[in-house]
Amino acid sequence: MKRLRCRLALGVGFVFITAFGLVLGIFNWQMDRQIRQNSLDSIDYILTESEELPPLTLYMSGLLFLDWDYQLDQKFVQTPEQEQQEIELARWCGENRTTRELVRAGVGNRVYYLKMIPSEEEDGYYEVTVVYVDVTGEMALIRSINIAVLVVILVTGLGASGLGYITGRQIEQSQEAQKKFFENTSHELKTPLTSIQGFAEGLLTGVMEDSKRAAKVILGETEKMTALIEDILTSARLESGTVKLNLEPVDLPALVEDCLMPLEGAVRKRHLHIERYMEPGTVTADPAQLERALNNVLTNAIKYADSQIALLYDRKELTVWNDGDGLSDEDLRHIFDRFYTGKTGNTGIGLALTKEIAELHGWRLSVKRMKGGVGFVFRVVAEHVMKE
Repeated sequence: MKRLRCRLALGVGFVFITAFGLVLGIFNWQMDRQIRQNSLDSIDYILTESEELPPLTLYMSGLLFLDWDYQLDQKFVQTPEQEQQEIELARWCGENRTTRELVRAGVGNRVYYLKMIPSEEEDGYYEVTVVYVDVTGEMALIRSINIAVLVVILVTGLGASGLGYITGRQIEQSQEAQKKFFENTSHELKTPLTSIQGFAEGLLTGVMEDSKRAAKVILGETEKMTALIEDILTSARLESGTVKLNLEPVDLPALVEDCLMPLEGAVRKRHLHIERYMEPGTVTADPAQLERALNNVLTNAIKYADSQIALLYDRKELTVWNDGDGLSDEDLRHIFDRFYTGKTGNTGIGLALTKEIAELHGWRLSVKRMKGGVGFVFRVVAEHVMKE
């Protein structure tokens, strides 16, 4: 999927900002509703009980008495600031004559909820009573909260988009690695299949006279295919969690020797010298799975060694070292990645499987350059060691 990272970044950012924007909208609606209701309660109290504010109110409330021309009756004004505010409010009421319903008014730099109540005296003189509540402070507080929340939403939205971008890039890389892995795996399967097909056709047509050699080649290629397919299937079972370890005491040095026996031909062919520095020791492990892991590491050592392999075990660590230098720094960084394919075209399925088996046992597996070569180190967790 091309450009997945961009789509994921935009999608995550949009969903995040939309969700928080909706929450902020609900908050504003609820706060405005609450302020309106509190203002109405204060106004009703003033109209029914007293000109003084009810106890514990958070709002500044008051009364304006206006003549028929909506001029403020100055005898009720107490301070110059209050006078200016109430004159402006009286002027607004004159320009926006309304009913007894509660209205919201923005006058100057202040915000009010108010009711205008006209009355008719016997001599025909009209008087208007305006009951108001100043909610400027509350509205300013809500605006400040909105600004702060919007900044947080913007920053976290950008962060979420960045995370979505990184996640999308990782998914793209994983998909590309899987694609490359399966292409190389198909190639590795196709190569022995081609050999098998060629020798089989040679036997069938009579071109291949050395039937024993042909059978040996077919058998060898079949074993390669079987091992690769088995590694893939085992890796899939480990990932799905269906593999259960059958733990039992295992003599680790003896198991290493058992793994080396089938590889003696390859060792002699490459004229390799193997040194052993192994203490006696027994670990709790699944012998079948552990043998598979050791086989992969030993095979890798034989493949890349120049002339020497060393096996070291001190009851805490098992190290398989070879003096080869055929792995680049990039290969070392990704050597345990399941779908990594090195510059040589070899898939990393075997060593990825080895690491998974080690971790399933509670062990740790690492690789590093050491003493003029490369060493694979199994760190045996203490509780899995059974001292003799």
